[in-house]
Amino acid sequence: MTREKAVFVAFVLALMGLSQMGGCGTDKDIEKGKRALRWRNYDEALAAFTNAVHRKPDNDVVHYYLTQTYLRLRKDKEALFEYRQLLTLNSPKADDEELVVWIYGVLGLERCETRRLTMNEAGDYDPFFSPDGEQIVFRSRRDGNSEIYVMASDGSEPRRLTFNEEEDVDASFSPDGEEIVFVSKRDGNREIYVMKSDGSNQRRLTNNETDDESPSFSPDGGQIVFVSRRDGNEEIYVMKSDGSDQRRLTDNRVEDCEPLFSPDGGEILFPSRPDGNWEIYVMKSDGSDQRRLTDNRADDRFPAFSPDGEQIVFLSARDMDIEIYVMRSDGSKQRRLTANKAGDYEPSFSPDGKSIVFVSWRDVRAEIYTMASDGSHQQRLTINEVDDDTPSFSPDGKKIVFVSKRDGNREIYVMDMTRPVERAQIAEALGASLGK
Repeated sequence: MTREKAVFVAFVLALMGLSQMGGCGTDKDIEKGKRALRWRNYDEALAAFTNAVHRKPDNDVVHYYLTQTYLRLRKDKEALFEYRQLLTLNSPKADDEELVVWIYGVLGLERCETRRLTMNEAGDYDPFFSPDGEQIVFRSRRDGNSEIYVMASDGSEPRRLTFNEEEDVDASFSPDGEEIVFVSKRDGNREIYVMKSDGSNQRRLTNNETDDESPSFSPDGGQIVFVSRRDGNEEIYVMKSDGSDQRRLTDNRVEDCEPLFSPDGGEILFPSRPDGNWEIYVMKSDGSDQRRLTDNRADDRFPAFSPDGEQIVFLSARDMDIEIYVMRSDGSKQRRLTANKAGDYEPSFSPDGKSIVFVSWRDVRAEIYTMASDGSHQQRLTINEVDDDTPSFSPDGKKIVFVSKRDGNREIYVMDMTRPVERAQIAEALGASLGK
């Protein structure tokens, strides 16, 4: 080997050694910083990650942990700068759920495009889409007491449907969208009424001296299942959709409530408390073959079928916290889907059965989340400092309507799941926030 060649080889080997030493030093700093983060030694973590980024300025892992560290130190501006580095490097770590929730909150962004549909000084509540997705029925106190309204799904053309001095509540569309069933106290106690979807032809279906409530249409629209106190305690009844042929389906000394038909109309799901706590039952639509699906010492409530009728989502307090569970329609394979010390509420399936929307208090206030039907991919959708609740999907599953107090009182909003906030929008908002 010539002297010149030997010198060149030695030079290359030296460069390789320096590179390896730099990489090794970076890795050691990252591990040191991660340990410090775990032990909440945030200043020590910051020093370690700062050393690492000096060695490897394009290492997205270092920028990720620097963002996390600045968050713990409550240095939002520095954290925003590091997050922008993740976007510049096109790092998948920019999609970390904790960072996404934080960045949206700081920048005032939503997970998906969100629009306010109602605007008044009173409260608006309980929005539900019509079967064709073109309208939303809801109740409002804008005219003094609780009345039923409808509006187009974009918030236009709001119309008041009921006019009386007592409360009208619990409104929902018939399967064909032609009628709306609701509960009213206009005749002294809570009774079930029905009207055309334009508010015409309002008719009282039940008539007794005690309360009738919680009405729900059968899938073919031919029947309405409901709860009545007419025989002393809350029992489940069914009637034809014109109010005829009212029949009692349950008969026991305790309350039965919240009945819902299965998607094929063959069964009715309901909670009952025969042993002192709430459990979930199912029966044939004629009241026969009543079967208990859950059995534990805590409360199980608010069940709902999946669109194919194969699964039931429900709430349970069996593990001390109120969490969301799912089981097969025969009660088998009960599984816990959420696990946190706060409460999770109001679960319902998407129209294709692949997702579940719900409300959680895990972030101090009520926020709206989605997850896959097996409990994976839990994702927070609403990010603000007030309560968001009462979510429900549109019939095509592309939108979620909900109620929020973000503008001072309870108003109705809609989120378009097909229009998520893009990275370019985040980067633009970051530039405006950082002044660059």
